[in-house]
Amino acid sequence: MATGPIKLDNITAPVDQSRDSAVVFSNLTVDGLFPTREVFMNFLSEWETSISTQFLWTVTFQVPPIVSDEAMKTWGELWTDQSWNVNSIRNTLHTRSLTESYGCLFAQSVILPGENMDYGNISPGNRSFQHIPFLRARNQPEVLTLRFQETNASFTDFLLRPWAILAGHYGLTARSLAENIKADVIVTLYAKAGGRIIETSNGQDVNINSFVPRKVWMFHDCVPVSIGNTDYTYDTTASPELINTVWVYSRYQVHFPEVSLKQVEENNKFNSFQLPIPTKYTPSNPSERYDTMRTGTIKENDRVRPRKASIF
Repeated sequence: MATGPIKLDNITAPVDQSRDSAVVFSNLTVDGLFPTREVFMNFLSEWETSISTQFLWTVTFQVPPIVSDEAMKTWGELWTDQSWNVNSIRNTLHTRSLTESYGCLFAQSVILPGENMDYGNISPGNRSFQHIPFLRARNQPEVLTLRFQETNASFTDFLLRPWAILAGHYGLTARSLAENIKADVIVTLYAKAGGRIIETSNGQDVNINSFVPRKVWMFHDCVPVSIGNTDYTYDTTASPELINTVWVYSRYQVHFPEVSLKQVEENNKFNSFQLPIPTKYTPSNPSERYDTMRTGTIKENDRVRPRKASIF
């Protein structure tokens, strides 16, 4: 293949400084040459490359049925005539509305594990030859850390603490389903999917789109192995109490739900201003005007405010 000097016509070409878009940035005139702002804003405007949020996540798991007052008594953890009342707290707190529908509402923080390899370097041992890296093995998996909000009926002390204690008695060997002490933990991270904001006939704004999962962490055979200390003082300005818990697991996997991309694409098609038959809706107040797209899912008197699936 013939080679030659690289042509720099685009770089050396004169730039029309009279245009409003001419911007000087990092000693480069970026007017059709390197549109920094335009490229960056286009990068952010796409759902796949939008900056992810750090507060849209849920964690779900099921406390094993073996975690009970009966098991605690069997293993000698009841040394008074009073029980832990694990069963009562399970019926009160381990419900669909508190731990399943929207994830475990008591979980307030999660630290997901990293991935590391044990490596070294080897060299001939003489002169100035560079050392060559090599891999020894995959490091032991890092722990999963969850922080739970303390409430009057403590989810941590009356469900997770007995769970950790019983795990120490039963161990992590394979057991029957009735004595299984392990559970799967699923951490789901969500993203905004844009909006189909409609103003209903009663004047309320409703987003008929919900968040979509962007990443799902699945941890198999999890067990809490550490329940953090708690510190109580008479300081009335103390922040809400969060209790650290450390979990071990046998395997993990990270999954990208492709169905989220399809939902975002459908939403962007709906919100595109290129859709046919745009109509104007004029409410009783002439100062309010909204672009309306007639669809079968929206009532005739509802007004749509299209929003693209991005961070803007």
